[in-house]
Amino acid sequence: MRNKLQFALVLLTLGIFETPAWAQCVMCGTALASSPEGQALASSFRYGIAVLMVMPYVILGSIGYAIYRAYRKRMAARSAVYPYST
Repeated sequence: MRNKLQFALVLLTLGIFETPAWAQCVMCGTALASSPEGQALASSFRYGIAVLMVMPYVILGSIGYAIYRAYRKRMAARSAVYPYST
């Protein structure tokens, strides 16, 4: 019961802190798109947000692939030494 309460409190806290962050992104996007010279800057701004969203997944995916490859190599070496073990 205590773990569920802690989990609920963490979700509530993250939900409270998330709202102002989304508001800032909308405010910046609106400010950039409202002026004629800011429209070109707005497209660059959107591109920058996309890059910032993709990079953590690329980094974590690379680390995960390296761990998977090391695990497979270790299992292949183990099966070469002990061919009939599991």
